[in-house]
Order: sequence, then structure tokens, then C-alpha cells
Amino acid sequence: QLRKCCGHPYLFEGQEDRSLPPLGDHVVDNCGKMILMDKLLKRLKARGSRVLIFSQMTRVLDIMEDFCRMRAYGYCRIDGNTSYDDRESSIEDYNAPNSSKFIFLLSTRAGGLGINLYTADIVILYDSDWNPQADLQAQDRAHRIGQKKEVNVYRFVTANSVEEKIIERAQQKLKLDAMVVQQGRLQEKQKNLTKNDMLDMIRFGADEVFRATDDSMITDEDIDAILAKGEARTEEMNSKLQAHDKGDLLNFKLDGGGCQVIDGVDYSKEKERMEEIKRLADLEFARTLADGMGKRERRTVIKADEPSAFKIKSKMKQLPKAMRLPRMDEWQFYNRRRMTEIHDIEVSAYELAKASGDAVDSTSMYLSPALQAEKEHLIQTAFGDWNKPHFFLFVKLLARYGRSNLAAIAREMVKPYDEVARYADTFFTRGSELTDWDKIRKSIEKGESKLLEIQRLADQTALKIKRYANPYDDLVINYQGKAGWT
Repeated sequence: QLRKCCGHPYLFEGQEDRSLPPLGDHVVDNCGKMILMDKLLKRLKARGSRVLIFSQMTRVLDIMEDFCRMRAYGYCRIDGNTSYDDRESSIEDYNAPNSSKFIFLLSTRAGGLGINLYTADIVILYDSDWNPQADLQAQDRAHRIGQKKEVNVYRFVTANSVEEKIIERAQQKLKLDAMVVQQGRLQEKQKNLTKNDMLDMIRFGADEVFRATDDSMITDEDIDAILAKGEARTEEMNSKLQAHDKGDLLNFKLDGGGCQVIDGVDYSKEKERMEEIKRLADLEFARTLADGMGKRERRTVIKADEPSAFKIKSKMKQLPKAMRLPRMDEWQFYNRRRMTEIHDIEVSAYELAKASGDAVDSTSMYLSPALQAEKEHLIQTAFGDWNKPHFFLFVKLLARYGRSNLAAIAREMVKPYDEVARYADTFFTRGSELTDWDKIRKSIEKGESKLLEIQRLADQTALKIKRYANPYDDLVINYQGKAGWT
């Protein structure tokens, strides 16, 4: 209702004097915005400009149509009730060379998208949307390919009214979009107006309304002053928003509050606060050091001939590559216990040979032939080249094809059939050694149960088809849950 007050008094039932002619000057004189627009349009038409007028309300557009007829301005109109054919025809008429159409009336939501009106160079936003992106889209109707003139945008705002609050919140939303959403760091859910927000907007400017008089008529000389005042107010609002740029990402709220002052501590000045904390900590440390100064203690130095954990760890890294144990992940099914025993024997022989001064050769054999053969056999019977993705794929294919269809599994894994068959045999024999064996086994059994059910349905279907000499014509299938389907 407050926005209707700013739009035009005739938006309220009973305000228009029906005894006056419908297209009389009272349509203009009873609304401040209409008075300003009437004088502005005369100036724009005299200099050869063409105008787009956007409004949120179709009833405002109805009043605009009466105004255009009064002043004999050629116009087109698009709103939510305009058909596609009329929409395209209006756009073509307006953009046609030497068109007689001076004004294009559009609703912000219906006419703000998908329209190219490059022949216009003036955009008038008669009222503003809560969503600033809608107004930006409306302005872009003139900023299209083919535009050859400088485009000017005029936004009509009733002073000391709810419209000032709408513009203020719209600018804050644009700033929030620039700071947060477009940088991809946070997507904040749209916040609805609270009861207090609405009450503040209703009360805003009430004193100015009650103090207003009827002698404030706008003259032709006042237009430049009004436009200059509007530019000054816009600059003032932008400056106010830019003043809070630093550290405002965490502290930004549409209601003007803040969230960086907690328990009396201003966290927006984090750098200064941390510097002060560091200074006090250094001061306390120096005081403690001066009070408790004791005798100097030297760090323990480990000599080269003394054993240490670092040296023991280094020895493991210095073993010849042929002697190092493989990773032995659980899905590779190594005999870990026996491999570790043989490795310990080999390392002991290697260390003994090295300590006695014998030449250490990485190709030397430090195991007996029997142990060396056993080690090679353990490595060959394991699956050292099966990595984790191979293991997961094998389990997934077991659930899809079943354990009896190893040929399909080998084909999907691009591995030899004999290798896959040997792995499957080891898998089901030693599967209980795996950490998640119960979970893996259940997933495989669930997949195999589905395969059995599919096979059962296929057998039943084949058996039923055999009962008919001409199943394509005689067989009728009733679909469960689909009444009338056969």
C-alpha cells in the first residue's frame, strides 16, 4: 500500500473524481512523479530521444497509457498479459526506422528480459523492485547490440518515503552480491523482512508528509535542480556503502547491524588486536625470563658412534632395493607373517656381512637357496600388481555378474582370465582377512540375489510365452498399479 501511495493516488479506489474528464490534467497534477515525468518527457522529445518506462504495477501502466493519449505520444506496451504475437509486433514497430513510437511502456518483470530495444536511449524506472537485479535487467534493454547513443537512466524516488528504504536495501543487496556471491565464497539465503523492518519503513518520512504543503509546485526550472539533487543523493548512498568495505564481508548485514563485536571485543580490527596480544605476551615472557634465570643448559649432542632412532630408521632406507619388502596391502593377499620372517633373516645376514667388512653388493644373495626360492614363490603367488582401484572394480563386477561369470569380469577388467580366476579363488578363500569382509560379502550376495531374481523372471516369462502359438497377438500382460494398461 505504501508503494501505491508513491506511484499514483488513483491506484486507490474512490480517489479519482469521476466528474472530471478521464483524460484531463488532473491525472498529472495529482501525482508528483507524473508532474516531473511530464516536464521531463517534453524536454526529451524536443532533443529527439526515445524513452522506455518501467513500472512494477500494470495499473500504473494503465495510467501511463491515459497520459500518452493526453499528450499525443506514440507508444507501445508490454506486460504479463501481452500475447507473444503482440509482443513481437510491438518490438518491431518500436525499432522500425523512422518509427513514430516515442514511449515504450513495460512492466519490470515481463518486459525486463529477452527484449532488444536498442533504438531507445532513455530508461525511466518509475518505481523500484526489491530485487536490484530486476532493475538492472530492465536497464539493459537499451544497452543492447546496435545501440549508437549514450543511454541515460532516470530512477523516480519519492523523497522521505518507503521508496528510499527500498533503494537503500537494493544497493546493499548489490554490494552483498559483489562481495560474496560473485566471488563464489558464500551463497547466503535471501533474508525476509522482519516486523521491525516493516515498521521502520512505515514510520520513515511520516513527519515530512504531515508538514508538506500544497505550494510546492514543480516548474520547468526545477527539473535540473531535482536531477542534480538526485545525483547527489546517489553519490551519498554509494559513499556510505563504500565506507564499510574493509572487513565488511563478515560484518555485512542488510539490517545495518554487525556480528564482529562479541563480548565487547571488536573482531573487525583483528590485525591490531593480534599485535597487541603479541606485544603483551612478549612482555610477560621477558619478565618471566628475568625472574627465573637459571644456569645455562646445553642441548644433548648425539655422537656419530652412538646408536639413535634416527640412525636405525636410516638403515631401513639404506637397504638394497631387492631386499626391501613390498607394500603388501591386504587385498594383494601376501603371506605377511612368512614374508616378514624371511626378510628379518635376510637383513640380519646383510648387516653381518657389512659389519665384517665384506663387499656389500645389492645383487648378492644373503638367503639360502631354499629360502630364496620360498621368497620368490610367495611373491609370485600374491597379487602385487593389483592396486586398490582393481580391487574395488573386482568387487563391483562380482556383484554385477556373479562369481560364476568370471569371463565377463576378466573382460571388464582387461586382465587374463587365468589371473582373475586365481584371484577369485584366493579372494573367497582368504576374504575373511579383509577389514570390511562382512560388508563386501553382503554387497556381493545382494547383487547375486538380484541376478537370481532376474533369471527367475526371465524363465517364467519364457514359460508363459511358450503357452501361446502366437504370443504377440494372444498374450495379454496386466501391469500392476497401472489401471487400464494392457
